[in-house]
Amino acid sequence: MEKLKKIVHPHLLFFVAVLFSILTFTLLQPFGDPPDEVNRFKVAQFICNYGKLPTGEEFEVAIGGYGGSYAFQPILPYMIQGMLMRLLSPFTTDNLTLLLCARLVNVLFGVIMAVYVRKLASLLFSDEITGWLFCLLIMFLPQNLFLHSYVNTDSMASMAGAIILYASVSGWKSHWRFSDCITLCIGIICTEVINGVRTEHNFCAQCAKELDFGQYSAIFDGEFPLAQLLSGLLGGEVPVQKKGRLQQVTCPTCGTTYEEFVNNSCFGCADCYGVFDLLIHDNIRQLQGNDSHKGKRPAYQGTLDEL
Repeated sequence: MEKLKKIVHPHLLFFVAVLFSILTFTLLQPFGDPPDEVNRFKVAQFICNYGKLPTGEEFEVAIGGYGGSYAFQPILPYMIQGMLMRLLSPFTTDNLTLLLCARLVNVLFGVIMAVYVRKLASLLFSDEITGWLFCLLIMFLPQNLFLHSYVNTDSMASMAGAIILYASVSGWKSHWRFSDCITLCIGIICTEVINGVRTEHNFCAQCAKELDFGQYSAIFDGEFPLAQLLSGLLGGEVPVQKKGRLQQVTCPTCGTTYEEFVNNSCFGCADCYGVFDLLIHDNIRQLQGNDSHKGKRPAYQGTLDEL
């Protein structure tokens, strides 16, 4: 009996049961039955065929009759699925096989989620039966099993949620070990855009406060006031001589000065837009890489008049 317990460990049995249940959904449901899987799969298929990321405007990833695309959304799961399909494509061109390959990525996300749900239960509940009941209610919820069985991005989001919850509870109980901070480093994403070049950094809240971000540092000091952010972006690192000249610029209609605008991040009247336009033009171009917003409407999509 003891040997049997060692062989059939309850944790292993739980993970195998989760895997088998998700695989059952994965293998039985036909392509296109899950919500919008056809259009989601187009993104992974594009990466597989061309070996590059879509911009979202390509005809191959377009949603028929609508003109949008899932490529405009976060596509990390599609990237993993597309590259695995690309690795498999020299050996088979069967569409069903490639689809199952893409779906298996989400199956893996489901199993990883089960691992962290179990780890979370061991931290939350001292009673073993309550802990297992917690795991069973979460992982074997039909909607959860279904979510991990087809091509989508929500499966990874659910897995990430379980990891974040586990790291939060573990960090709270262990007074934030280094490993817990690393797990939670996805909590803050600081994105810097200069001259159209985007550099992305991932920091936890504690590390972000300890680093020097110059005029951006105010973002991490407690609250996140929009006026404080805009003031840092528009008024930071201006030469003293030029700054003196800028402070003399005043709106003739309401009397708002450039210095008041930078400090308050607010115009006094409609005429202020014309008065201060040239003064903030270079800042906007430096931050955005352009001084006009063209949106994300696909190039092939017709105008409203044409429709």
